[in-house]
Amino acid sequence: MAVSTLIVDHEAPFLRRFADAVLDAEQLRLCGAVRTFGAAAALIDALRPDVVVSEVDLPDGSGIDVIRHAVARRADCGVLVATHLDDDRHVRESFAAGARGYLLKDSLHGTIAAPIHRAHPGSLAPHGGLARQADLPQAGSAFAGRGRVPGAAGRLGVSRGIAHGREPLPHARDGSGARPFLE
Repeated sequence: MAVSTLIVDHEAPFLRRFADAVLDAEQLRLCGAVRTFGAAAALIDALRPDVVVSEVDLPDGSGIDVIRHAVARRADCGVLVATHLDDDRHVRESFAAGARGYLLKDSLHGTIAAPIHRAHPGSLAPHGGLARQADLPQAGSAFAGRGRVPGAAGRLGVSRGIAHGREPLPHARDGSGARPFLE
C-alpha cells in the first residue's frame, strides 16, 4: 500500500521539489502539497496522512505547530522537518514536538523518497537515515547533496499550480475529479 504524504512549505520551489519527488516515487502517494499551517491542519484532519513533511517557517504559523497537530491527530504519523543545513535549533524543537527525522531543503530529487519511507509508521526499513537530536545534518552527509531537480511532463499540473501561486488541494489519482489547486 502506498504511503500517503502531505508536503507543507511556503516556498514554491521547495514545495514543488518535494511534491515532484513524491509523485515520482514508488509506493508514495501525494495527498496534498500546501503552503500554510491552516491548509495543512485541514488536510491532516480530513486525510490523516501517513507522513507529513513540513518546513518550520510558515506565513500563518509554525511548522512546529504542524508537527504537534499531526501527532495529536494521529500518534503514529511520521513527521519529517524540512530544513536548511544551518538550522539546528529548529530541528531540535521539531524533534521535541514529535518529528521523526529531517530532510534538507536542498536534497537531490532522488534522495527525498527514502526518508519518507523510513518515517512511515509501518516501515520495516532501518531508520539510520533519519536524524536524531544528537545526529543533526552535517556538511558532506548523504543529505547535504545539491543538484538540479529534473522536470517531468506528468507533474506539470502540480508544478504549474504551485508556480502560479494557487493553494494546492489534495491530489487525487483515483478518478474522483478532485483538483489539486484552489482556483
